[in-house]
Amino acid sequence: PSLPADAQVLDIAFTAQMETLLDNVEDGSADWVKVLTQFYKGGFEDALAQAKIHMRDVKREETPTEHACVECGKVMNIKWGRNGSFLACAGYPECRNTRDYERDLQGAVVLLPEETTDKRCPTCTGPMLVKRGRFGQFLACEAYPECKGTRPMSIGVDCPNACGGYLAERRSKRGRTFYGCSSYPNCTFAAWDRPVAGPCPDCASPYLVRKYSKRDGVAIKCPSKTCDYSRDPELDDEDAKAVAESKA
Repeated sequence: PSLPADAQVLDIAFTAQMETLLDNVEDGSADWVKVLTQFYKGGFEDALAQAKIHMRDVKREETPTEHACVECGKVMNIKWGRNGSFLACAGYPECRNTRDYERDLQGAVVLLPEETTDKRCPTCTGPMLVKRGRFGQFLACEAYPECKGTRPMSIGVDCPNACGGYLAERRSKRGRTFYGCSSYPNCTFAAWDRPVAGPCPDCASPYLVRKYSKRDGVAIKCPSKTCDYSRDPELDDEDAKAVAESKA
């Protein structure tokens, strides 16, 4: 008897058959379009349609905890973001308090201590704490909600423009990740590839970038178009020099 489409993907015989078909695609004895069309039209399309109707959207669910918000007293709920689960105040958006947590051996929710930093609030000059929001970690004033000052999290690289700022991960209007200066708009440095603390040992560029390509995989490279410096991301500059010399 045939299995439901959603159960097929967990069936050993079915997955073995799919692996064989994919091997045939790889060696050229089967057409990949026909294989995928057969899989999609063979029940998977109907399973997806049913899933859209009946499947729980776990990431939109909020699970109440026994912890109360220290800012407004409302319950803290477990929510999901792009970086995993976290606690958020049920009073959102009026209250934006969030906390990281873990579970103990009995499964109870335990609040993690807030991480302090040496950064100062741009609004009141008070100390800042590491917080997490829907787009990841950021710095928020310890005096919140009286002071709502925030700053982006540093990726550990000073701005190459020597403006006194640091580089932080940001999102474009279309949701693409890029790296910009914390002093924006006074400094407009921006890069699509993740910067790495430099300088380049070949051309003295003040920073390097972590770059990915299908041919080379991940590599640390110089951003200058006139410099071809590149090294393995697991090696520091001294190790990279030794490898290069051994291949010379």
